[in-house]
Amino acid sequence: MPVPQKRSLCVQHRLLFFIAASNLDEITHRQRAWIGARKGAGVFAPALMHRCSRAVFCRRRGAGGKICARSLKPGKPCSAGAAATQGYAMQAPDLLPIEEQLFTLSMESLRLFADQHQDERFHGFGIDCDAEMGIFLLSFDSKAALADSARQHADRFHGGAARPSQLTSNMGDWKYHGFNLDQAHWDPGWEPFRETIEAYLTDEAMEEEPANLYIEQLMRCVCRVLVRIERSGMLDCTKTDPGFTTLVMDHGEVHQEATLRLKTMRIES
Repeated sequence: MPVPQKRSLCVQHRLLFFIAASNLDEITHRQRAWIGARKGAGVFAPALMHRCSRAVFCRRRGAGGKICARSLKPGKPCSAGAAATQGYAMQAPDLLPIEEQLFTLSMESLRLFADQHQDERFHGFGIDCDAEMGIFLLSFDSKAALADSARQHADRFHGGAARPSQLTSNMGDWKYHGFNLDQAHWDPGWEPFRETIEAYLTDEAMEEEPANLYIEQLMRCVCRVLVRIERSGMLDCTKTDPGFTTLVMDHGEVHQEATLRLKTMRIES
């Protein structure tokens, strides 16, 4: 009788993750999109599984304060390098090249998106962030899609209507959420930056205070990117509804906090 082949680590981790994901509300739409894009590209190695597990448990900025995967002893992140093993924090990645690269890639993404959606009108554009993981998802939504979300919410909660602010700030439910992940230029251009950000913020030697400070600086950097996009006129290449809004928001962040930061950065930029 032939001996059954052992499942590869890749398959084992894939099964483990999706079994866990079916029971964890903390797995967000953007993380599913990010994970799904890499699974489709064949990039679902143990290192990625480690990132996914940290994405579930690392929640520095939630209402309950920092909940860090390091307390669960999952092992060092694959890209943290020797700094973690030597017991000192890595050097903070320079925000200037991060901002420039994010702006350049986002402008190309918006150009491509506008060319492909010339007949649609949009109600909002946002950058949906998981800053600690270096994930930034460009997203568009329309009034028609917003209405569909409201109906789905009512069906799901037995007629309970969602507040408009809930729907407009929940970018994970937007029609074109994370469209940049499907564009050929994004991963080659952004992945080295994403890995550097993730390695720094998930380094075993990282303390809570400097990590939170860097995340806030990074979010301000993303807000500057959005302000630059607005002022470039690139958003005018798509058809927009009256009252068109823009948003930059991190995972677990209160909508009021996000809008105040963006407003501040518009004044300072």
